[in-house]
Amino acid sequence: MNPEILDILCDPQTRQSLAILGGQVPERLIRDEGRIWYDMDQGIGVFIRPNQITGSNRKYQQFYDKIASFYDAYITLTATLVRRRRWQSARGELTAQVGPFNSGERILEVGIGTGLNLEILPRDVDYYGIDISWRMLQRCQRRSRKLGRPVHLFLAEAEALPFKDRSFHAVFTVGGFNFFRDKKAAIDELIRVAKPGARIMIVDETEEYVRKVYDRTPVARGTFKGDVSIATQAPVEMVPPAMRDLRCVPLWEGRFYCVSFVTP
Repeated sequence: MNPEILDILCDPQTRQSLAILGGQVPERLIRDEGRIWYDMDQGIGVFIRPNQITGSNRKYQQFYDKIASFYDAYITLTATLVRRRRWQSARGELTAQVGPFNSGERILEVGIGTGLNLEILPRDVDYYGIDISWRMLQRCQRRSRKLGRPVHLFLAEAEALPFKDRSFHAVFTVGGFNFFRDKKAAIDELIRVAKPGARIMIVDETEEYVRKVYDRTPVARGTFKGDVSIATQAPVEMVPPAMRDLRCVPLWEGRFYCVSFVTP
């Protein structure tokens, strides 16, 4: 593992630094002289153990594992039909407010999924991504290799990020926030790992759009039943008062909200 990557990783529960256990295949990240460890499986850091993920995160982990094989086709087709343009251009509207970036800056996408934004964001940034779905991360890894676009991937929860304080120049999430288990904890984590002056952006679907689309999709209808009205509210009131330049704007003609702010 690159020492620069190891330098910003930490135990997501205690935030203690990690080390690499030598001679282990696959690589193992350890603390407390090896009594606590996290594996690097197929190049992906695994910071979720099966018995640890709880609440809605467990439900949505299972859901996204189930739909991973056809997720890209659904999302790209929807973007093309709704915005009447190439999906990359339509998707770019959802990520525009997190930039611009300077070359070499370290950015984090929380809920990176299959890595669709790898085809949109600048190639000269140092890109990190986390997700709760192993199958989505595997597809993201394949996309990364196909594009020749490096990304550092980790299986982790938004509420317990495996990164040290003040590690990233920008932190964002697109399409995953609505159904996080603990939204306030997730926002606090996004802030914690962001450098001073970093832009943080949260983009997700509005209640009206979720009801219109998901109610017509059998595989989603049962999963999201009962979660929509509360889950899809833009989390403006959860942003601490100390944050600067707080904005909440509609995207895709009101189908998405975008909440963004800058760390002090």
